[in-house]
Amino acid sequence: MIICQCNIITDLDFENAVITLLSGDPDLTVTPGRVIRALNARRQCSGCLPALNSMIDTCKKQCHSESCPRQAWRKAHPKMPTCAQ
Repeated sequence: MIICQCNIITDLDFENAVITLLSGDPDLTVTPGRVIRALNARRQCSGCLPALNSMIDTCKKQCHSESCPRQAWRKAHPKMPTCAQ
């Protein structure tokens, strides 16, 4: 679903960008601006910010919990880095 009408960015694009940022540093302070820049876009009308903030919170919580799909991957590949390490 398109979340950002100005830049035509979908919820999956945003989610993947958040996960990528957290994969590099799980304690990183992820902001909407950082996510939008990671997608090589610019904030314009800011209509997507409430949805993006919610997505950031959800991804951050899942990244640090056992419900993270990356946790199963991490158990299968213990020597590889993931967002939850």
